[in-house]
Amino acid sequence: MKSNNFKKTKYTCYFTYLAMSSAFSLPPLLFVTFREMYGISYTLLGTLVLVNFCTQLTIDLIFSFFTKYFNIHKTLKVMPLLTSAGLLIYALVPLLFPQYAYVGLVAGTITFSVAAGLCEVLLSPTVAALPSDTPRSGYEHPAFAVCLRCFWGGDRQHLVP
Repeated sequence: MKSNNFKKTKYTCYFTYLAMSSAFSLPPLLFVTFREMYGISYTLLGTLVLVNFCTQLTIDLIFSFFTKYFNIHKTLKVMPLLTSAGLLIYALVPLLFPQYAYVGLVAGTITFSVAAGLCEVLLSPTVAALPSDTPRSGYEHPAFAVCLRCFWGGDRQHLVP
């Protein structure tokens, strides 16, 4: 098979990384809003970042060692749904958790952090397993690949010594 058949898959994976990273960057941007609306301390807001990190790390460890026991195709399809559910929980915090806004924010953070962990563990091997016209250069981090595609036209071989 030609590697051109896999370009759409590779670009989809890169787009997924870009979309997920923008979704996971949203909560810190809303810290001031959360503080003003719900009166949550900066310490608790910083703890949301810790919850995000620990959840992603836990999912990374689980799926790194036990990937063969999960259906990867279904898991990849569930990732965007988990991200959407987490952001929906964030949006519905005033309705679902009027007295306990922080609990709602933690629930939303855990929900989309699971998707982040899955994205980290499952998309990188997917991209690495795709055939390519160019040899691997060592710069295979998805964020680096997206930046190269967007800003430098996509050919990264001239950057490798």
